[in-house]
Amino acid sequence: MIEQATIDKAPSDSAAGIEVIPSGDALGAEVTGIDIRAGVDEATVIKLRDAVLRHSLVVLRGQTLTPAEQLAFTSRIEMVRPAPRPAAGSHAPVVPEFPELVVVSNIVEDGRKIGISDAGLLWHSDTCFQSNPELFVTLYALEIPIGEDGVALGDTRYVSTTAAYDALDQATKDKLEGLRVVQSYIWHTDKLDRLGLLTRPKLTEEQRRTTEELSHPLVRTHPITGRKLLYINEAFSACIVGWTEAASRALLDPLLEHIKQPRFMTKHRWQEGDFLIWDNAATQHLATFDYGAIRRRLHRCGTVGPTPA
Repeated sequence: MIEQATIDKAPSDSAAGIEVIPSGDALGAEVTGIDIRAGVDEATVIKLRDAVLRHSLVVLRGQTLTPAEQLAFTSRIEMVRPAPRPAAGSHAPVVPEFPELVVVSNIVEDGRKIGISDAGLLWHSDTCFQSNPELFVTLYALEIPIGEDGVALGDTRYVSTTAAYDALDQATKDKLEGLRVVQSYIWHTDKLDRLGLLTRPKLTEEQRRTTEELSHPLVRTHPITGRKLLYINEAFSACIVGWTEAASRALLDPLLEHIKQPRFMTKHRWQEGDFLIWDNAATQHLATFDYGAIRRRLHRCGTVGPTPA
């Protein structure tokens, strides 16, 4: 069970050599003074977790982590989500011996992709189409592509779903209260196919028949901070429960454009050794695919979360 926490009064952003440096955008901060490999005490973990809840996204730069260290540290922030079971005969893009760590990569070895190469084509919140979406996500950068000008490629953009909700007028907030939205992996793959972006095999009829369609509140209350947020995204939010497709799109599409405004956004430019932690309820993210075949490899780990309410 996720414990409720109060973060109204901010602690000092510099204590015991740790500093939290806000990005200046609607979300995001860099945390300095932590070397995960050297060992981190419980007070530091609590301070870091508070920074994630307060800023929705934090980065620790210059880390050197083994898969075991990333997994162990993530589990101190929140319980790590059990490893997913791949479909029979499929290749799970995970770190060998660490099935909880998913490989995000465009690298091909022995004629096979070692990881997921198309993650983040559309704005999304991870695993929102499941009954218990992940609450926190960690992503560790091992190889980052560099362009000819020496600038890192493959930026990731994030938006604050809490800031987007707060900016709505009261009449709109009242209209959205109580609505539920179908979050659908089937709809997601069909949309990618329509847009010509689908790089994975199409779902079989058996997979379509056995994939559960779930609904979650359009306005979600964060399970720890208690803040309200918009829990819809362009990748998985198919329709409003009980509404026609036309009526659903008439409401959802303007909201989705509202969420993507620059005033709610920050952009992360990756460096090797970056260790990102984000609040998966309070954010959405979008990948940038500007690096072609230049090698890119990151390890991803998610934590358990409650059913959205």
